[in-house]
Amino acid sequence: MRVMLLFLIAVAKIVATSTAFSSTEGTTRRRDVLASLLLGGSLTVATPNVNAAEDADISSIFLGTYTDPVNHPGGTRSIEFTGAGFAGFQLATVKGGGGRGEPDSYELPAMVFACPGNQKQGGKWCITIDFTPKGGPKDFNGYWDEKEKGIRFVLDDNFWPKQ
Repeated sequence: MRVMLLFLIAVAKIVATSTAFSSTEGTTRRRDVLASLLLGGSLTVATPNVNAAEDADISSIFLGTYTDPVNHPGGTRSIEFTGAGFAGFQLATVKGGGGRGEPDSYELPAMVFACPGNQKQGGKWCITIDFTPKGGPKDFNGYWDEKEKGIRFVLDDNFWPKQ
């Protein structure tokens, strides 16, 4: 339930600030989309520019096993999708542990999506992970680093190489 709530809040934030929904006649207004999401209604309107082929790219990039050699050497973390997704967003779970300074095992909610904006920060695909179940920050953002083949986190520049 908590993961779904986080997902809906994130979608609402993006929809509320998106220019993909214009207020001209014949298109959906942002406030209508936001109201529909917040009231639990189904969304039967236009969604952001993400197609099925791009969704498949998300799967092939983020799914798999990673390490955190700088912050938690010796541990691993594995990303898998929960099966729930909406409008180009995919809910995921990060399972891991065993590294220095972290629990033996943990499970963290996450969300994968196409990076907004012009992508100057890095990759085409983004991930947001909630580290609060293991005592870390909430909504920590990273992106797929195409050059290094792993996840680079925006705030601390930490890097998880894919194994």
